[in-house]
Amino acid sequence: MMSKHQEVFRRYLLLLGLLLVGFVIGGMHSQTVIKAAGNPLVYTGTKPNTNVPTYNNLTHELYFSVTGKDGTTANSNYAALSGSGDQNDSVIESQTYQSVVEHFKATNISDKAVFVNEIISLPRYYGNTSNVVYAGDDVPKIVTHYNSSNQSVSDVDISYMYLNGNTSDLQDLYEYRVMGTLQPGDSIEVNTPLKVLPRTNNSIDGMQVSDFSNQRTADGQGWNTQEFGLLAHFGKYVSPLDYWNPENQNVFIATIDDSDGLPILAKDVQDLMPIISRNLDAFTYSNIRGETIPAGGAAYTGSTVTIHLAKLKGLDGQTPLTDELHNEGYAYNILPDGTEQLLIPLR
Repeated sequence: MMSKHQEVFRRYLLLLGLLLVGFVIGGMHSQTVIKAAGNPLVYTGTKPNTNVPTYNNLTHELYFSVTGKDGTTANSNYAALSGSGDQNDSVIESQTYQSVVEHFKATNISDKAVFVNEIISLPRYYGNTSNVVYAGDDVPKIVTHYNSSNQSVSDVDISYMYLNGNTSDLQDLYEYRVMGTLQPGDSIEVNTPLKVLPRTNNSIDGMQVSDFSNQRTADGQGWNTQEFGLLAHFGKYVSPLDYWNPENQNVFIATIDDSDGLPILAKDVQDLMPIISRNLDAFTYSNIRGETIPAGGAAYTGSTVTIHLAKLKGLDGQTPLTDELHNEGYAYNILPDGTEQLLIPLR
């Protein structure tokens, strides 16, 4: 059985963790936000991906372009083949973006005609309740770019699929298919405007879309399908150093819930809480999949934050916080087997 102090501090630490999420989500109570300079409209990670994959003698470009409220534009990472190692996730700055367009383009890079059968999904393909929907006043159109040296003419058509067959509401468009013959050097392109619908909790969904590229089997009786996936989510640019609480001098705050479920200061351990700026190496952030950046780098709401508790130093900046708290009879988050959890991932 854990001691009273162990149990109480387990609650403290949980709320301390939630408070860090508060830093990343936008602060709480008397905290004020200072917007960091130089944050990008679209964050594409430490290894941006502009590689254009090839399949069935076609190049496949699938990406988002974003226009900011100031008129600037930026592109997301490109769609990638699973297992390629190319980054296909991006973060769109939720406070400064104005509009988003999903772009698809396929080009025949061979010296022979290619039969094209591409299915391009919109966000509602993966989630029929997604609040990121088609924004056009008419269905998206296919544009063909012709190689002037061709004697034959490409002939590619586009068709559309709607949720529950509801063709009366363009917001229910969830995919389109382009199919036909594409001559050498010719390209087909479709640009699809998207919009974010409001939600009651003011949240904004991420977006997942794909290009399903189909190639005839050797016997001509079926299709082989290759998927090129693309992800993006919306987040506000933040950093722990963007927040300053004059009352607590930029320190961690340990709290417990009062009878109304509101956080109140835990005064008996508050004097042990460390100063954030002295403990930056105790945090790592992951804005997009497969990426870990150190504290002090670009961080966005909705990102994963990990607290390395064993790295935290107390108020003097030297004594491990674990030692100070153990000396006072407290313990960190207790696992079911009775051990302490010293690495806490938060989302």
